[in-house]
Amino acid sequence: MNATVLSLLIGLSCFAICMILLPRKAKQKNATQKRLEQVKNKSFKHEKELNEKISLVISDTNYQLQFMGNLLRNFKITEQIKNSLFLANSKLHVDTFLFLSIFLGIIGSSLIALISLKYAPLGFILCIIPSIKLKVTINKNLQMFTQQFPDALNIISSSLRAGHPLMASFETVVQEMPQPVNRVFKNAVDKISLGIDVKEALNSMIKLIPDSLDLKFFVTAVLIQRDVGGNLAELLDGLSSTIRERFKLLGQLKAQTAQTRFSGIVLSFMPPLVGGCIFLLSPEYMEPLLKTQQGNLVLLGAITLTLLGLYCINKITNIEM
Repeated sequence: MNATVLSLLIGLSCFAICMILLPRKAKQKNATQKRLEQVKNKSFKHEKELNEKISLVISDTNYQLQFMGNLLRNFKITEQIKNSLFLANSKLHVDTFLFLSIFLGIIGSSLIALISLKYAPLGFILCIIPSIKLKVTINKNLQMFTQQFPDALNIISSSLRAGHPLMASFETVVQEMPQPVNRVFKNAVDKISLGIDVKEALNSMIKLIPDSLDLKFFVTAVLIQRDVGGNLAELLDGLSSTIRERFKLLGQLKAQTAQTRFSGIVLSFMPPLVGGCIFLLSPEYMEPLLKTQQGNLVLLGAITLTLLGLYCINKITNIEM
């Protein structure tokens, strides 16, 4: 692959991704706006018909280009990407996310092709960078929510003791708390204000932070209190205290396992670091490892054992509560 073809390939990729990232045409915006107004103003005979039309409008907003939506909608991976973008509260569209992944893969392969055309396909591993970024964002949102949730429970408890209804206390949380707690409670408040049943609105909160066990406890407690009664403020104070105590225990566990986790990181990165230094200083010394079948088997075994050791250390130090 010569430099001209490589430059042309990178240029076309940059042009494609820029076209995807550009705002939608005014005509597309007007069409979507008209459909939204139609759903908003027109009274439907059946609730099922209303939900179908709203779902259709929302699904169109998941794609920057409509023809890409028609093409990708039937693939299972599209739903997974859409769900990840939703959990990460990302403003990216599904097709934009896919183009970014492909673009990074092309760039990685092109750069490796400049060094060795044989290993150019390895550059497509860069395609997973957007997915890793989404995963990191989702985990970060979960950690931030878990840290902020006790304060939100205290606000709700204080508001209930002051005589305010539950939904008014939710609105107080929306006004006082930052993201992502703000987003979770705002979702419930918006749904209830639109006439959706309280139980369904509360259950929809779990969809925003599905891995939060504390949020599931909260929703269950509120729903039980609505059915059988009881002192919800006292129950929320107890839940808040339990979450804070668990945080203290997790902090102690992280401190006690820090040395083991650091040892795992050092032991995992030292072999490739030392091997890379030897390869740069004396390439002929590493040739049997890279160019012979026995050497390749030894290298594969070393990589496998290193990854297995890192996995075992991670499982030992990752204590779930």
